[in-house]
Amino acid sequence: MKTYSKPLVVLCASVVIGTSLPLVLFMINTRRSQEKNGFVRRFETKNFILSVSMVLDLGFDGYYIAGNTNKNLFLSHREAPAHILMADIDLRDTTHFNLKFQVSTKYPRFNAARLKVYIDSPAIYMHEGPAGIVLRGSLISDNFKVTAYDGFSFDDFYGISKNSTLFKTLQLERSETKLTLKNRHKQVSPTFTFKRQVDGIFCCDGMLHIDRDREQIIHIFYYRNQIISLDTLLRERYVSKTIDTISKAQIELVHINSGRERTFGKPPTKVNRRSCVFGSKLYVNSSIKADNESWDSFANNSVIDVYTTEKGIYQYSFYIPKYQNRTLRYFQIVDQTVFALYQNHLVTYRLKP
Repeated sequence: MKTYSKPLVVLCASVVIGTSLPLVLFMINTRRSQEKNGFVRRFETKNFILSVSMVLDLGFDGYYIAGNTNKNLFLSHREAPAHILMADIDLRDTTHFNLKFQVSTKYPRFNAARLKVYIDSPAIYMHEGPAGIVLRGSLISDNFKVTAYDGFSFDDFYGISKNSTLFKTLQLERSETKLTLKNRHKQVSPTFTFKRQVDGIFCCDGMLHIDRDREQIIHIFYYRNQIISLDTLLRERYVSKTIDTISKAQIELVHINSGRERTFGKPPTKVNRRSCVFGSKLYVNSSIKADNESWDSFANNSVIDVYTTEKGIYQYSFYIPKYQNRTLRYFQIVDQTVFALYQNHLVTYRLKP
């Protein structure tokens, strides 16, 4: 009977594993590349992967895009909402704003750590949805007006005009996600309820954009291929689809905490990750690979699908690459400049004319 020493066995096993691993990875990538999702993308130029223009090291993680003008981008920080960073298109000129605000102790539910910032320069809004509180002010003034909506909690908020504000609310007891438009001069508040597919909450989650050029509100769903356009009175203008084929939210929910809360039973299929609006275009970062994309190209870049804001019609696509092997977190188009936020770096790219 033959015997083998332990080092020899380990050596043989290492050789087998070392030679097999590349083959296994190749087979996995080949299988992924051959998976079909039933649609293709249109890349108009050969150079559809953008090249880096400028880079700004922010020094800290935690920033997000809070707003923009035709020339500047505004960043806020999750842990320091009173600190605003403004950058120009070239990332050569940056301005820091340290806002001062005070909320009376008569609002015991208020929690400054939950504040979210939305900037429509020079107006600035800071809102704390669970407490139903909105702070309105200006980048050029330290005076903030505090508005408390008694008994009214909300998930998201946007300033439509000087007198009108838009709220997204989650009505758990009725399994509804609703938009409500409040005007301080009117008693009646128009509403719009999103169509429920699964639970009415998670399945209706998505991104809101205010298109002031066309006086419309655009909502892109996270978990289904749908775009909804409403006018500023919350009347439906059109419903269109993103180019993928996932028309129904693919989510499974479970109850926790003795049935008092719901959460995902398994990771959901996210169709649309992030989006932005500029001019006549809606830009959507999709999570779904097209049949004419290689797996390597899709995995190493963030694909942006471009639609018209007028009708939600698909136009073309391009890639925003990873930066220092980090994936895109937020992006905003300003004219021909793409602002891309990666962890602690703000990077600009130029769109091809």
